[in-house]
Amino acid sequence: MALAIAINGGTNLRIPSLQMGCTGVTIAITLTNLGASGAALDLTTFTAQMLFFTPAGVTLTRAATVESPATSGIISYVSTSAEFDAIGEWGVQGVAIKTGVRYPSTVGTIRVLPNRRLTSEDLP
Repeated sequence: MALAIAINGGTNLRIPSLQMGCTGVTIAITLTNLGASGAALDLTTFTAQMLFFTPAGVTLTRAATVESPATSGIISYVSTSAEFDAIGEWGVQGVAIKTGVRYPSTVGTIRVLPNRRLTSEDLP
């Protein structure tokens, strides 16, 4: 079973969660124009990155994929064993890049849960 997390329009109303060490999770972010139109950005000729902000304050930068059609404004990343290795709230941000241009999304949140019952030590 594949797990997918979508952060549309750069915001989430419900914080998605997954288990610590989970791999193969597709994280998709739709980059939109924050102006009046709210339309998806045309990412033709762009490359993409996904930034992960760990609970410890470390930033992980990963190459992401511009989904087809590029006019959908969707970028995605499939997690590996190098992410989600700590419980807590992680930030995630998509970035579209081309020469002289950088379009970051707003920062979404993913809650990473332990692979055991929560204790008071797990709470902030």
